[in-house]
Amino acid sequence: MVFKWIDELSVTLDIAEDEESRASLRQRLCTLAATCFSTYDVCFEQIPSILASDDDISVAVHCAGIFFDNIHSTIERRILNRHHRLLHFLEPLLRERVQSNSSGFDSGVTGLWPGFCRQTSSNWQVLPNPNSRWISCTAEGGQDIHYNLLTGQLLIGGKPFERLPQEIIEHSTYANVLGTVSVLAIVIDTYRCVYMCSFQRILDVVPSDVSGMEFMTRSSVFGYQVGYCYGPHWAAANAREAILFASRRRSNLASPATKRSSTLTVGSTDSIR
Repeated sequence: MVFKWIDELSVTLDIAEDEESRASLRQRLCTLAATCFSTYDVCFEQIPSILASDDDISVAVHCAGIFFDNIHSTIERRILNRHHRLLHFLEPLLRERVQSNSSGFDSGVTGLWPGFCRQTSSNWQVLPNPNSRWISCTAEGGQDIHYNLLTGQLLIGGKPFERLPQEIIEHSTYANVLGTVSVLAIVIDTYRCVYMCSFQRILDVVPSDVSGMEFMTRSSVFGYQVGYCYGPHWAAANAREAILFASRRRSNLASPATKRSSTLTVGSTDSIR
């Protein structure tokens, strides 16, 4: 049940528009992930039975990653200490299952990054000491994927999840295409006051696997993953343009995920081509 709530809350976070709401949702996600992960806190003799299937591995990997990505300064020290202790306890046991339960690790990482698809020729591998806490493989897009069994951190092409650079967020293209959300606020005091508050949606991104794009959204935007890059404007050497690339992923059982895409380029003069 708690794991289902994590999925539902993650979807709510993806579509949340203002940063205040997103911060509150991240705190709740962190607490739920720690609660779900704590169900693996059993005596050593019971570990084989709770990490027996790919689903068991997937949930553990997913929850550890959600906790790492949404940890916040107000979390209770007791919850944080218990979570870190449990990660250390499970790390050698998860490492032993990298080869036998590779699909479980695939599923757990996909829960953190929906665009992930492991190359069929690439298996999960444990890095040699002193980095044996890391496991790695190669994704379909060619990026090296690393997952830290001790922390739950996921690296894509050597980089963690991040936010878009400020120069892209502040570009007019970002606001025009992805927009801002306006909220009607009514304050009733001595006088009734009605006003609009506008918030800008800031998306989490990962390194792109599309040639020419620097970033892709971590999760979908209205069913699409959106790629971004920021470079010289096509019409003027001293101008800059923002390029958005929309990609819809469709998966099937016969072949890896395929993409349908369209590209929108908006220059600093707000022209579209």
